[in-house]
Amino acid sequence: NNLVVKPPGAGKYPNTFLAALDFDMAFSKDNYLPEAVSSHQGMGLDSWEGILNFEATMGMQTVLAGSDFANTGVQNMAATADSHRIVEMAMRDTLVAGYQSAREGSSNPHPSQEALRGPAYALIRMALCLTTHVEG
Repeated sequence: NNLVVKPPGAGKYPNTFLAALDFDMAFSKDNYLPEAVSSHQGMGLDSWEGILNFEATMGMQTVLAGSDFANTGVQNMAATADSHRIVEMAMRDTLVAGYQSAREGSSNPHPSQEALRGPAYALIRMALCLTTHVEG
């Protein structure tokens, strides 16, 4: 799925780091064409509600968990040393838990901590620099 890193304090929700940007899903209920997904029979994409549910569960949630099932071309993995795999899984579990609580309208299990925003943006910038030339 497609996300962009927001500048610090930007947008309606200034405490968030990311914003969704998914142009291949940029259509409304009135513009949805079930026949466009007829080749994917049995996946529940034959209705507006079905495609929203698929995108929420099989799209975003599985991507956050590390799957590339709903992939349209970009691999969702990078080489991780065996010694770091448990940290990667813990991070992915944290992402999925936060995503699920947001979809359910629950309270944030990992609320923003203002004192960590600066260091968090520094870490995000470093990660973006390190992934500039990732092949996949």
